[in-house]
Amino acid sequence: MAGVQTVGVTQTQEKVLVTFPVPYKGVMRNMSEVEIPRDALWTGENLHFVEGELRQRPSWNLARNATVAAPPATAPITGVWTARRANTRDQFLFVGGVANVCVLGSAGWVNPVGNWGGTRGRYQMVRFTELALGTPLITHVFATNGVDFPLDMTIPAATNPVLADTVSQTSAPKWRDVCTASDRIVGITDTEVQWGEILRLDVWPALNVKSLAETLDFAVAIRPISTLNTGIWKERSFWVGQAMGGSSASYFRWKLLKWVEGPASASALTHDSKGNWYWMTKTGRIVKMDAGYNITYPGDGVWPIVRKQMSPLYTEYSDCHAVYRPFYDEVWFFYGGLPDQAGT
Repeated sequence: MAGVQTVGVTQTQEKVLVTFPVPYKGVMRNMSEVEIPRDALWTGENLHFVEGELRQRPSWNLARNATVAAPPATAPITGVWTARRANTRDQFLFVGGVANVCVLGSAGWVNPVGNWGGTRGRYQMVRFTELALGTPLITHVFATNGVDFPLDMTIPAATNPVLADTVSQTSAPKWRDVCTASDRIVGITDTEVQWGEILRLDVWPALNVKSLAETLDFAVAIRPISTLNTGIWKERSFWVGQAMGGSSASYFRWKLLKWVEGPASASALTHDSKGNWYWMTKTGRIVKMDAGYNITYPGDGVWPIVRKQMSPLYTEYSDCHAVYRPFYDEVWFFYGGLPDQAGT
């Protein structure tokens, strides 16, 4: 029978057929073990659903081999990005460490800037975005860490196999997170959002800024959420900026949309193919926001376990990551924790 699992049980020489529905609701520890529904689990590790069946999750593989060395980034790694050469399938892996950014291409690892940073700790993450400019198109990868001036790294034409032309954007703000929206680079500091000129990486008008001080919490993450809208997640609130056109200074109209606990870090946020956004908060709660900005909490069944692991003593929120796996249509969250308490 589809959707059920059966177990044969022997009782006084008789075989009794016991039917268990597939536990689509997952682990539910927000109620007692005698109260959980039949289609849920009291405990479960290293499992996921595939085509209606509960299966063991895939194992991990090292993202390098004998011919690809470990990245020469200053440990620990605090940011990762992949980008393609414009109009080709050539792919590059960007890895941000504490004091530099390294790039893996067809010629191996390249350290295009030497030392970048060194004054920041492991909790200031490297955040990336990209923008294709010029004729012919050239891919620019933009990196920021909240402490140093951002980097503009160029993936050159196909005739050159390595990264070229890395420029420190000393006129750009030292953003804590950054994205590309409406063909502009848009970034956030703790209390402001600022955007550059359209299709430019070197012009940052002083008027292209909006204070987010209407709420006293700090900004955490920024993402494009639709063709015209850009979202800003703060510690306890969510803002939306709508592209209005017109002059550069008034191009975006920003407003506070709702009060909601924000993501633990800029990397603890992702979206699926249907336009839903998911994030993990500092207390380990999973939040889902749909395209209509409606909020639900799909992970509350397992929240008591995660909340215990992320106790008030735990502050390494940059270790929290969210990843969408389109092949399985599932979202994975990774988080650190107290000793022997880290989880997925």
